[in-house]
Amino acid sequence: MQAVDSRARIDELTVDFSDLVPLIQENKLIEMKPLGADYILYGVGYSATGELFSHYDNATEQSIPLGPTEDSLAEEARRSVEEVNQSTARLARTEAELRKVSKKQRRQRGVLSREVAEARKSLASKKARSRALELFYKNPERRRHILAEYQLISGQARSFTDETYDLNDPDGRKRMKTRLLSFIRPEARDVLVQIAHAYREQFDRPLPVSSLVRPLQYQRELARTNTNATRGATPPHSTGLAFDLYYKYMTAAEQEYLMLEIAHLKDQGRVEALREARDNIHVYVFGEGRRPDEEKVARLIAKTKPVKTPRKKRGSRRR
Repeated sequence: MQAVDSRARIDELTVDFSDLVPLIQENKLIEMKPLGADYILYGVGYSATGELFSHYDNATEQSIPLGPTEDSLAEEARRSVEEVNQSTARLARTEAELRKVSKKQRRQRGVLSREVAEARKSLASKKARSRALELFYKNPERRRHILAEYQLISGQARSFTDETYDLNDPDGRKRMKTRLLSFIRPEARDVLVQIAHAYREQFDRPLPVSSLVRPLQYQRELARTNTNATRGATPPHSTGLAFDLYYKYMTAAEQEYLMLEIAHLKDQGRVEALREARDNIHVYVFGEGRRPDEEKVARLIAKTKPVKTPRKKRGSRRR
């Protein structure tokens, strides 16, 4: 149901952090302050890094660093080529060491063989990144787009009334990313606030919220270490219509009450929910306030259902 609803909103999918800025400026994404009347953000943006803001190319799954000037992009490309050269030299040295070790020295050969495998993997990754940077930085139209995305992010970094963020500083970039990940669609915010208010009324404590909007780029990075983070083409969080609630420190009574509140909304056809591992309840709010058409859901299930391979009969052999 989430996939069908998300795919119907493919134009609203956020791919990287720069996609969030126009939605924020048009009030299509609403900020959730760290501490609200009935909720508290607990771990939102926890995995954000201080790395450069980047454009995410979904086709190659490569992140292309943004920059303020043509020179900064050229420098990033040179740095990428140098990393490839260093990685190539490192692989050559490790392979040479492996060739010198006798086959009888199994333990040492095992260690070096693993190092060679890791070095090859690292080199392949760096080459792919270098090719992607060249593809974007040397294309005039794509290069202008990269520069424009940086200006968009930079302008937003200066536009918050209570704080500005220095994009030249890793800590500033990390805090800016965390801030951007604290937004959500208004219709999803209304549902979250409704659940949080009921929970606060019942137990006199704020509801812990662990995730809000996640651009596709951030979602893919998160999926490397978090089994809950889907790698699908249209992750629900990337629409801004999903949020996660953290129940680790709740009593059994609190958890039961929270699930009943969500179940009531589900019965009304307003949300779809999933209790995940790592102590989270994932809630997706249907954009139109109702479930998607059941026929569309059935078609998607049939389309993605794995085809069973016929099993050979025992005793049958090919001759």
